[in-house]
Amino acid sequence: MRTTISLMREADTETLARVAFQARQESERKNADLSIAEFKDALDSVADDDNLKVILCRSDKSEDLLGWLSLHTGYTRMVFIGEWHPEVVPSDNYGIVARKLIREAKKATKNMGRERLEVQFNKITSRVRPLLRKYEDWYREEGFRYASEETYMEAAITDNLPELQELGSIKVQCISEISNDDLLGPFFDSFLESKNGLFLSLTKDQQIDAFNYWFSRSRQFIDEASICVFEKDQVVGFMVVREQDGRPYVGPIGVIPKHRGKGIAQALLTKGINAIRKQGFRKVAIEMDILNMPAMNLYKQFEFQSIYNSVYYYWSAI
Repeated sequence: MRTTISLMREADTETLARVAFQARQESERKNADLSIAEFKDALDSVADDDNLKVILCRSDKSEDLLGWLSLHTGYTRMVFIGEWHPEVVPSDNYGIVARKLIREAKKATKNMGRERLEVQFNKITSRVRPLLRKYEDWYREEGFRYASEETYMEAAITDNLPELQELGSIKVQCISEISNDDLLGPFFDSFLESKNGLFLSLTKDQQIDAFNYWFSRSRQFIDEASICVFEKDQVVGFMVVREQDGRPYVGPIGVIPKHRGKGIAQALLTKGINAIRKQGFRKVAIEMDILNMPAMNLYKQFEFQSIYNSVYYYWSAI
């Protein structure tokens, strides 16, 4: 077997689509509604991205494509493997092909001078859990570590929100009016004392990159819903809301430890969801670590329902 790496745009997307289709149709991810043409269209829609690369594994004898894996390289310190990759043609040695592709992804990450390689397995259901275990074995054998399992939740926006509690001297202000310098300290106070396994698996520099991404002013907030609360001119809680896939998505949201238990998180959600409702949205989404039971209990008050889970693994090059 031999491997090559190139930009996605330089690859034969029809062949990639055929391999991905075959891999999924013969596994627990089988979807009778998807076609090879739809796979190809999806690949073609992102192929112009200069940060999207693909690693190919071919047979030495026949030159047939045995499997492939995509990499997103558009971040300073991190590289992301495509969801549920590698895509491998079912065969007796497909585990060997899969691990070879994962090893090549690690080499590429090192060659680019990046620190972390991360993979996500999304839309986990009871049906795909057995397949997930196979992928987990491959990645663990190649030195990847478990980071977290998160659940994606949605709620219908109604008029029956929890009653807003009196917050005393606490004031509310839009995040767009606050500098990132004023938000950085409260953000770290909140997230370093949190149940967010994915964030806590990052190095300090990577955590700062995550902060800069989440609070970037180049990505538009839903302004009246993206708010922070102050006590004595200090930020003690915050919530960011952006539109994603046609609906509001909450995250990050946090309250610094010494101010927890005062109803601040509930107030943030009540005010933010009210602002979303006034803009005509009918659903809101959020994602959280499944171990964060206090947050889970809070979101249930707003009638959030779990739709699916995602599992994250990472490998460190440093």
